[in-house]
Amino acid sequence: MSTKRDADAGADAAEAEEEDLDLANATVDGLTRDGDAEGLFLLAKAARSGSHGRTKDMATAFAAYRAAGDLGHADADYAAALFYLTGTGTEKDPKEAAARLRRSADKGNVDAKVTLGNFYELGVHYTKDAEKADVWYRNAARAAGIQDPPGSKGHVRALAQLGSVRHAELFAEDPEATTDEIDTARKKARVRGGSREGRLETGAMKAISSPEISPTDGARPVTDRVSKPGEAPRASNPGASGAVAKAGSVPDPKEVDPEKARRARLAELEKKAKRPSKLTGKAGLGAFLYSLLFTATALGAAFAADAGAKELVSHGKAVPLFGARLDLVFPVLLGVVALLPQLLVYKAVTVARSVLAGAFAFGVGWVLYGTGKLALGDARLSQAIAFAGAAFLSTLLVQGLFGGSKATEKA
Repeated sequence: MSTKRDADAGADAAEAEEEDLDLANATVDGLTRDGDAEGLFLLAKAARSGSHGRTKDMATAFAAYRAAGDLGHADADYAAALFYLTGTGTEKDPKEAAARLRRSADKGNVDAKVTLGNFYELGVHYTKDAEKADVWYRNAARAAGIQDPPGSKGHVRALAQLGSVRHAELFAEDPEATTDEIDTARKKARVRGGSREGRLETGAMKAISSPEISPTDGARPVTDRVSKPGEAPRASNPGASGAVAKAGSVPDPKEVDPEKARRARLAELEKKAKRPSKLTGKAGLGAFLYSLLFTATALGAAFAADAGAKELVSHGKAVPLFGARLDLVFPVLLGVVALLPQLLVYKAVTVARSVLAGAFAFGVGWVLYGTGKLALGDARLSQAIAFAGAAFLSTLLVQGLFGGSKATEKA
C-alpha cells in the first residue's frame, strides 16, 4: 500500500514540476546539442499544446519529438511516428512512421506495441497477419503488466482499454461492459491506428492535437469499471459508434447482415488465438516408450509360449487352442499381448489405424518373400511378422506425435 502511495506521490511531484517548467527560450538545436532527450520531449509537448511559455507550433513539436526519439526516447519516437503518419509538421512518410513505431515498441512503449498489433490486424502499412498482430498484442500485455491469462475477460478488457482494435470489438460483446467503456475503448483503438486507411488520419490527428488524448501517455494501470447507478443500458448493437466492422476487411455491399459477419470474424480470431499446436511431441514420445515396453513384453511372452508348446508336444500332449499348429503359437501370442495394452496409452482409432498399417505391411512382407527378390530370413512368416511390427510401431509413433495418444486428451 505504501509503495502505491509513494508511486502516486512521485507522479504528482513530477506533474507539478512539469507544470512549473519554463520552456519559452528552449530550442530544439540547443537541447539536441546537450543530449537532453527528456527536455526535447517536454518541449515537444509544450509546443503541441501551446503551454509552458510556448505558442502552439506543430512543426517545432515534430522536430523536438524526432530529435528526442533519435536520442533514444521511446515515447518521443512513438509521437514522431504519428506526425509522420498524418503529415503534421512534416511530409507524410509511412515507412519512417513504421520504422519509428517499431523502434519505440522495441524500447518498451506500450502504445507503439498496440499500434503495431493493430496495423498487422488491419493490414495497415503491413501485410495483414493475425498471428503477428497477436504477437504484438501479447507483447503489449506483458509490458503493461496484465496478469490475466490470454482469452480471459480481464485480458480482453485490459487490452481493449490499451487500444487494441481486436480486443475492443471482443470487449463490445461482453454483457458486463458499459456503453461508455465500449466507446472509450473504440476511441482509443482509433487513436492507436485501429481504423481503416481512410480513417487513420482522423484518429492520429486527435492524438496529436487533443490535450485530453496524448500520443505518449504510455501504459496506465488498467482497472475494471462498474456501471454507475442509473446508467442507461448499452445498445444491443454498438457498431454505430465508430467500431471497425470486420477487422481490416473491405465491406461487401451484398452482405445482408454485416453485424453477423463481424461477429463471425471476431469469433474466428479468438478461436485462432486459443488454438493449440497440433504437434504433441512430449505426449507422443511418452506413449511410444510404453508401446515399446509392451512390445518387448509380448516378444518375451511369445517366445516362452512357443517353447512351452514344443515341450508339451514332445511329451505327447496337445497344445490348448492350437492343437498341432505350433507355427501359430508365436505370432498369435505376440499379436494379442502386444496389441491390447496399446489401448491403455493410445486412442482406439490410433490403434485401429496402426493395425491396418501392420496388416498391409504383413502382406507386403509375405509377397516379397515369395518372389525371392527380398527374403530377409529363413522363414516367410517371420519376415511378414517383422514387416507388420515395424509398420505398426511406426504408425503409432507418427500418430502419437500429432495427438493420437490418450495423454493428449488429458492435457
